[in-house]
Amino acid sequence: PIWIVSVQAEAVDFAAGQGLSILAHADEPLEAVRDKFARHRAALQAAGGHPTYAEYPVIRDVFVAESTAEARAMAEACGEQRRRWALIGDPDAVAGALRRYRTEAGMTHVLCRVPFPSLGQAAIMAMLHLFQAEVWPRLQA
Repeated sequence: PIWIVSVQAEAVDFAAGQGLSILAHADEPLEAVRDKFARHRAALQAAGGHPTYAEYPVIRDVFVAESTAEARAMAEACGEQRRRWALIGDPDAVAGALRRYRTEAGMTHVLCRVPFPSLGQAAIMAMLHLFQAEVWPRLQA
């Protein structure tokens, strides 16, 4: 697929006019993502496209651990910029946040950014394994 990162409304409209999907930037809150995706759906339909077939991916930094306190500590170690719109918490909290993106904004894909060098490879791999074992199944239910 081709996804256009759209920061400005004009880019959303351009992508819709070309029949392309947009990718929600990692630095946008849920409300902005919801509004952007709604604008794209309307513009796509106005251009003769079919919003049903559009993809709506979101990029998010993800800090998942057995406890929310542990996930917050990892996020703190990576600095303010990484925490702004990150998904931080235990598996239930992260799965719940992703469900909100799906139900409130219409997200169809999530690109999880987890390779934070300051955490070290063992912590990154533990997060990936926990996401796969505990978060992903919750999203499938």
